Amino acid sequence: MEGEQESDLIPPDKYKDLTDFYEDVETVGEIEFSYNGKYYTLCYVENGLSIAEYYKPETEQIFESPEDLAEKFVVDGRRFKDFVTEVEVLFH
Repeated sequence: MEGEQESDLIPPDKYKDLTDFYEDVETVGEIEFSYNGKYYTLCYVENGLSIAEYYKPETEQIFESPEDLAEKFVVDGRRFKDFVTEVEVLFH
């Protein structure tokens, strides 16, 4: 971006731990993040917590709660709870 220096750009947020993620989900209810080169959107829907890759509705998974998502949502063989501190939070 013309005229901007790298120090002017806002870095993405990171979660300190799983509790930080739980609090964000409960407070905000909608989160967008990237992990391992893929972008995801997470939000509450009528029957639970929905997560899917951007523009890929066929990847949607529904979980009962943030805790359920942390245990059962898997990317590249890793559970969300094991990489939560590595995601880059883009919107919340």
